[in-house]
Amino acid sequence: MYTEKLEIRGVNLKDIFCYLHQLGGRPCPHSSPSAVTVFDHPDWRCHVEQKEPFIFMHSTIPKVHVQFFALDKDHLEHVVKLFRLKTFRAGG
Repeated sequence: MYTEKLEIRGVNLKDIFCYLHQLGGRPCPHSSPSAVTVFDHPDWRCHVEQKEPFIFMHSTIPKVHVQFFALDKDHLEHVVKLFRLKTFRAGG
């Protein structure tokens, strides 16, 4: 099993869910109460957990942990690359 954990800052949880859905992931129902949302895909699985936001220059910045799992290293690298492109933000 291959895994990669990312910390995404500045992107709302709702948008992260949308990006995972666009990549073909489907949310799984939980059997126990948890703050972790699981997305399944035939080639990968993803756990999403919202963390406490942090304050930067009087702004509240959302923080989300996203962890991808895959049986194949190439599938993991591919989905992480596509996900990073969706969450990329350029300053200006």
